[in-house]
Amino acid sequence: GEEDPDLINAWEVLASVAPAGQLADLALFGGFSGSAADDEPTLAFVNTLDDEGSVFQMSVNLGESADPDELALTMVHEFSHVFTGLSTQLDRSLEPDECDTYDNGEGCYLADSLMFGWIEEFWGNGLIDRVDPDAEAGASVGQALCDLDPGFFGPYAASNPEEDFAETFSAWTLDVPVTSPERQARYDWLDGTPGLAEFRDRAREAERSVDTNTFETCG
Repeated sequence: GEEDPDLINAWEVLASVAPAGQLADLALFGGFSGSAADDEPTLAFVNTLDDEGSVFQMSVNLGESADPDELALTMVHEFSHVFTGLSTQLDRSLEPDECDTYDNGEGCYLADSLMFGWIEEFWGNGLIDRVDPDAEAGASVGQALCDLDPGFFGPYAASNPEEDFAETFSAWTLDVPVTSPERQARYDWLDGTPGLAEFRDRAREAERSVDTNTFETCG
């Protein structure tokens, strides 16, 4: 078929930020047209292409890709779901009652996984017990937790730990400014986590930084 310039642009944005070696975890990269009538349009999504989670597909809503800052944030957000959902991070062979860390509805996080570390750091005090891992993420789902914790980057982020990490990681990678100490604590955690700085370094080199914070406030 014909090349789609919007799809090519989305790939180029992602490839400018994600390290080349990690892009190999994406076997397919495609586009779709979402409904403009949706209250919360899906900007992009990823899914695993095998039972283990060793390779993924990313699909981008080409009708929502015009804003360069939003596109960059979306690409980084979605790619975080890839590297936190790999078989080296998430064991999809275990049943929920066999999981000693956290079962996200798709599998059980390994004890040394990025997401379990994130959950231990930011989802204590009963927050994790209020999450339905089988519920679809959305601002309406996360609003109650957003009201409780100013560290979240909006109610969508408060839907579950995965969206919390993805929203925070995209903002951190693209140098979105923050002023609250609770959000800064999330940035500090990412600063101290090995293997993540290359994303931000590449984003800076590619001049992808986002100067304006458009994330909804919480708390």
